[in-house]
Amino acid sequence: MNGNNSLGLSSLDKIIVLISSLIAGVFGYLLINEHIVMDYFLPKKVGIVSIGEVYQTQNDVRRKLKKSISWYKLNQEEIVFEGDSVFSGENSEVVVQLASGIKVNLGSNSLVVLKKQNDNFILDLQVGEVSAEASNEGRLSLLQQGDVAEIDFTQNSKLSLVKSKAGDISVSSIAGRALVRTQADSQRIEKNIGVSIDKTLKLEKKTFPIRMVEPTAGAIIWKSFMEHIVFSWEYQGLKKTDYTLEFAKDRQFKQIFYSQTTPENRIIAKEFPMDETFFWKVQTKDESGLVVESKVRKLTVRSAEPVKLIYPLHQGQIQISDNKDKISIPLEWMGKSLNTKYVFNMATDVSFKKLLVNEQVNKAFVRKNLGEGIYYWRVRVLAQKVNTAWSETRSFSIVSHREIVQEDEPKEEKEEKQEEVVEEKEQKEKIVDFKMKAKSEDYLLDFDQTLSSRDPASVKKAILNPPKIVWPKQTGAITYRVQITEGDSFEKPFLDKFMSSNSLEWTPESSGMHYWRVKAINDKKEEITKWSKTQKINIKLPPISYPKLNKLTKSVDSPKGLNADHKYKLKWKDVPMASYYLTEISQDATFAKKKQFVSKGSSVLIPTRSGEYFVRGYVLNDQKRKVSSAAETLKIKLETKLKLETPKLDLPDNQMSIVTFGNNFEPVLFSWSKIKNSKIYRLQLAKTKDFKVLILDSEVSENSYLLTEKKGKGKIYWRVRAEYQSSTSSWSKIR
Repeated sequence: MNGNNSLGLSSLDKIIVLISSLIAGVFGYLLINEHIVMDYFLPKKVGIVSIGEVYQTQNDVRRKLKKSISWYKLNQEEIVFEGDSVFSGENSEVVVQLASGIKVNLGSNSLVVLKKQNDNFILDLQVGEVSAEASNEGRLSLLQQGDVAEIDFTQNSKLSLVKSKAGDISVSSIAGRALVRTQADSQRIEKNIGVSIDKTLKLEKKTFPIRMVEPTAGAIIWKSFMEHIVFSWEYQGLKKTDYTLEFAKDRQFKQIFYSQTTPENRIIAKEFPMDETFFWKVQTKDESGLVVESKVRKLTVRSAEPVKLIYPLHQGQIQISDNKDKISIPLEWMGKSLNTKYVFNMATDVSFKKLLVNEQVNKAFVRKNLGEGIYYWRVRVLAQKVNTAWSETRSFSIVSHREIVQEDEPKEEKEEKQEEVVEEKEQKEKIVDFKMKAKSEDYLLDFDQTLSSRDPASVKKAILNPPKIVWPKQTGAITYRVQITEGDSFEKPFLDKFMSSNSLEWTPESSGMHYWRVKAINDKKEEITKWSKTQKINIKLPPISYPKLNKLTKSVDSPKGLNADHKYKLKWKDVPMASYYLTEISQDATFAKKKQFVSKGSSVLIPTRSGEYFVRGYVLNDQKRKVSSAAETLKIKLETKLKLETPKLDLPDNQMSIVTFGNNFEPVLFSWSKIKNSKIYRLQLAKTKDFKVLILDSEVSENSYLLTEKKGKGKIYWRVRAEYQSSTSSWSKIR
């Protein structure tokens, strides 16, 4: 055999190599673009039992479908199905709301399989830790080596479930009580009593004579470098003993980074890892000398230090081309940990009274289109129920080539000299004017994004930045009397309080204009000033956040309804404290001509004809006055579609074989059910079931089609849908 021929590939070999390369390429592409696979397979889940919805995710969270070998990213508000596996990675967590009402929270590096039999929800905890919370009475089953242990929750109870490497599951109470049952045994769980479930479903009672006091379980603490954290606990034993406090980066305490022994039941810690989550526990010896320990608690410490700004530089100048009105400016600061949110402010004055931008951002970076002028900006971390410090205030100017603007340093207002109140012997002090100018300011409230209740008490607790009013100190004042009212009359103020300091943080119960005043009182409880001039603070609410959609569709039963007016329903997330909503709709972006609708709830029915529209909205208070900025304009297409039934296929039968000899081809009749109001039918034939490569795409006026041409060999798939102008039915079943 010739040497050159022995090294060559035959035609068959080349075909095999080519096909293998194509398969490898397609498979690799699908692995990279996993959303394509998810979009195809998730609809197949319709017939499988839906058991819950993803309530919240953080960082790396993945799901594996039943009988699948691939993992896919799991997002908020996705549906989870019976048999799905859910995994949370390093520094990650996910909360799944089961259909039974129980919330299941997976901690870091945890894996669980969600199952359901009849009405029973089953949790197969394979690795890590889970907390389960029930607002009402409920039941959840634990799968352990093929057997099931049942947990009966009482109202407002929350349990911690941790699986050890040995396979045991420890169940303890974070709040409330519960009952763990197997066929052979049962054990009640409460504040200091838990249970361990081994592989054989044997229940072992666990007691926790050491009760943790503070910080609370799962707490998030915002701490500056100079602040300290207090750790305290209570011991139920009779004998006072030394305690050992341990801190670790993992629940199993394999990575202990700090340990301290103390005779006291509390320690004060100053130096701690910032922007990290860790675990802590307390150990001691009881009267018999045996080591006992507390539950393990999780704690997250976040840095409360002000954000450091990066760009633009302070008092920097940025040039804009003569032929441009605006320029895109990046603004950047040093980011904190993952998933940190920030509040970004931009104004044209150093006091930030004339705010241009007040928004929440998820990254340490924003980009703004700005014209010529001087701008001031600042940033702070958005934290729940904590007022974090603002960064330094920076300014920059945007100038054209024609002129260079020299920015003046903001002039400091001279402090007004306070007149001393001369005390006369055995006489009351002279009552003087309160030294404070009248002012008016706008104040935008931030709310906890997890708020789901309209209950006024819950809404008040969800305010992240309660307003703080400050007044100048008055000579001789020991106490200040402050009044706040919703009207300019102070006959019935809703807040009337005495303060030893010259500031007051308060929680508004409504939005809109509020009025306040203050007077000074001396150590003899005598008024030494008149009421100050009335101050105004306008409480603003966040703007409406419309869902990301570009089309609303209304279905009608008759072709006559296609050109008539219809009511299209637009919904959005409720804004806390909102009394009403104003929706404006126009066919031009300037809203020169517009229709306005006021609605009570977070939705509106828009009566109009189909077409393209611009929509914006405002939040209104109980007096139907605007208390928010305009929502980001939504460009939306309103469509009216005719309802058309899905055709039912008749001929040819499914899986039918057609045999041809030579060039002869017998015509094939395709027929289907006739659909009311349908003008045409669309018939498609394809070589693949996904109909990506069509061999026929034909519009047919009747409910049948005679195929007279040969369309190649092999399996052919076909389907039909009904059409009327732009309205279409669903595709028929595929044959």
